[in-house]
Amino acid sequence: MTRGLCVHRLMLLAAVCTLGGCDSRASLVVDLRTDYLAGHEVERVQVVVDDGSPISARPSPGADLARGMRVAELDGIANGVHEVELTLIDPAGGRLASRTTVARVEHALALVVLITRDCGDRSCPGSSDASDATECVDARCVPPSCHPGAPDTCGAPTCQSEAECVATLACAVPSCVSGFCLFSPSDAACAPGERCDPSAGCEPVDPPPSDAGVDACVPTAELCNGLDDDCMPATLDGADEASLGTPCDGDDADDCVEGVFECRSAILTCTDVTGDDVETCDGVDQDCDGRVDEAPAACPCPVRHHRGHAYLLCADRRPWTEGQMVCEGVGYDLATLDDAEENGFVAGALRAEMMDEDWHIGLEDRATEGAYVWVSGSPASFRNWAPGEPFDAGGQDCTLMGASDGFWDDVTCDAPRPFVCESR
Repeated sequence: MTRGLCVHRLMLLAAVCTLGGCDSRASLVVDLRTDYLAGHEVERVQVVVDDGSPISARPSPGADLARGMRVAELDGIANGVHEVELTLIDPAGGRLASRTTVARVEHALALVVLITRDCGDRSCPGSSDASDATECVDARCVPPSCHPGAPDTCGAPTCQSEAECVATLACAVPSCVSGFCLFSPSDAACAPGERCDPSAGCEPVDPPPSDAGVDACVPTAELCNGLDDDCMPATLDGADEASLGTPCDGDDADDCVEGVFECRSAILTCTDVTGDDVETCDGVDQDCDGRVDEAPAACPCPVRHHRGHAYLLCADRRPWTEGQMVCEGVGYDLATLDDAEENGFVAGALRAEMMDEDWHIGLEDRATEGAYVWVSGSPASFRNWAPGEPFDAGGQDCTLMGASDGFWDDVTCDAPRPFVCESR
């Protein structure tokens, strides 16, 4: 496999908004600029956003990291403050350098993270630094909020141009990046047969080993990045990715998990391409957001939600049996009220809609007088009869609930009344 820069894209679940509607999705691009050397010092770059799964990218050998490297692109994250931890990994798999940056994302942000080699031995905060100056850049301590997009949090700039950056090594090429100095070792500044060592300056190039031209391979976990991480060319790319084959939700408006993660073209990709599952009024949660029939326009009556159930408040006056038929037509039944809390919710919802009447619910004793059952046939373990009820005057075999107080009253089943449906 050939080496090259691999940019990972993550698709995160968008925050669920209220029925009024909103779009809290944002995108975050993370770029690295550093004076550490690609390949010789930096084998891999790892990014973790908000304690999420690590994202890895590899620089091309010889790439000029002082000019910048795209590390990650994240879509669908929430607007707000996010913590980004970026770590440089050396060829032996060890931690070379690391820095945490905190940034506010509003719709979109291209975050540049600076890591400088002169912070290698610096511990932050120092004795004269503010307590929040926990990160190091350009040999000084700064708060995590310091990045090129928020220069006011970084203090006074070290430089305005590269002329103000004084290198300690003759072969280090200075550059001024957003007010900070970077010093990139350059072999071109040394004599023929020499290389620029980051700590010692120009020194003779070591003679090549007897198998010159063949790079030693150090086995690591096989990630989805187009590289032969485990030194076994026959291994499928990404075979060691923890999320490989796990269920996922694709880049659509619903929250339905309809695909699995696969490694495609060196990118971990969700196979969910089913498109948007649109909510309809049928008592089923089509869009998998945990709510049933939250699109009121799809239902014949106003919809209210409680404890994972949806309720239709149908003011159209109908006999008990016709009301049940309307409910069944959209996958509902006349309401089954299992406890005082649910009974109080429905009564309160009716009062809030200025519907202070008596409403058909799904309780009846048509088969056996006094043996009240719900439309499902299950007996009523909870009852909330008004004092003196049920009275059973003149074949009153169906049940009303008063919106004003939540009490129940028996009524003839052919009495036209508004009715409450509940999702099954």
